[in-house]
Amino acid sequence: MMMTTQVALTSCQDYEEAAVETSVRNLLDLLGGIGAFVHPGDSVLIKPNLLAPKPSGSAVNTHPAVVRAVLKQVLKAGGRPVIGDSPGLGSAKKNAVRCGIDKIARDLEVPIIEFRKSVLVGKAGKSGFPLELAEEALNANVIINLPKLKTHGQVLMTLGVKNMFGCVIGIRKAQWHLKAGVNRDAFAKMLVEIYTTLSPALTLMDGIVGMEGNGPGSGTPRPIGLLAASADAVALDAVIMHLMGMDPLRLPTLRSAKKLGVGEVSLNRIEILGEKAGKIGIRDFKWPESADLEWRIPDFVMKMLKSSLSAYPESDPTLCKQCEVCVKACPQQVIKIEGDHLRIDTRRCIRCFCCQELCPHGAMKTRQGWLLKRIKKRSL
Repeated sequence: MMMTTQVALTSCQDYEEAAVETSVRNLLDLLGGIGAFVHPGDSVLIKPNLLAPKPSGSAVNTHPAVVRAVLKQVLKAGGRPVIGDSPGLGSAKKNAVRCGIDKIARDLEVPIIEFRKSVLVGKAGKSGFPLELAEEALNANVIINLPKLKTHGQVLMTLGVKNMFGCVIGIRKAQWHLKAGVNRDAFAKMLVEIYTTLSPALTLMDGIVGMEGNGPGSGTPRPIGLLAASADAVALDAVIMHLMGMDPLRLPTLRSAKKLGVGEVSLNRIEILGEKAGKIGIRDFKWPESADLEWRIPDFVMKMLKSSLSAYPESDPTLCKQCEVCVKACPQQVIKIEGDHLRIDTRRCIRCFCCQELCPHGAMKTRQGWLLKRIKKRSL
């Protein structure tokens, strides 16, 4: 069978500058070199994950060493790069300063831009969402997508496809979470349509140190020692799920991509270049506590046992500073401060876990329904 989709993998054990630059160059060479993606004079949007103002060691944001290595390749090819994102907390520039990307940008004289103008792109797609995306992303000749390998409370993992959600500006993110409600597949379908509309030329994932547990903002850094790249972020995400010992179709974005005919999900039609997958297997990976059993429970059973088989956010009073970030971030407005504690109306909660994702203190934990907790305990 002829392989048409390629995903390149390489081991890289730490963020030492020379090692990362060599690994990134080797990855790109496997895919035809940077010249296959960037031509002289191209305006190039570098789209890292700049979720929050956290230091590079937290594994919350794409590491500056990876951004530096990619920028050097783009500049070498004659491209005109800028770095941009629209994070859920803080601003792109503020977060870049905190994690060290700002220094890289200044050293290489590359601007960091804020996404300011939201543009309506055509009519609602199959997800039912009219796409409103950052004009700065739509106007770029080339987008290079630099996701971080992390868990995610709502959609299990945030990898290549999900990272493009950062091209939705500010408050629009909360509005789209609200429209999707508890329907993960609808939200995932919208993420795939964003990815398809923006069509990044290259996705290069930082998995040197990833995040497991309650990501994407409050999980635990996990050394993995992996960099991966592909022109097809769907195929890249499928390979990463496979490396973690998980059926790629467990990932809502990959299920939606398959239904919509976007990218390549089938592993037998993906050619892996560079490191053999068997050498980079990610063992005993800790999934988010918020992952419930909805993906494999019939609808009529789920309706009856929803509260018992689901997981909901819960505040840890010993960590909560009552900063109200979660109150403002909640698209459903179900979080309130009452006296010295937070109250979450779980009856109206849509389980998007935006509160957990954006809490700057790591105070938002997960409360599992009694039946979900019992089933998971028996499965250990």
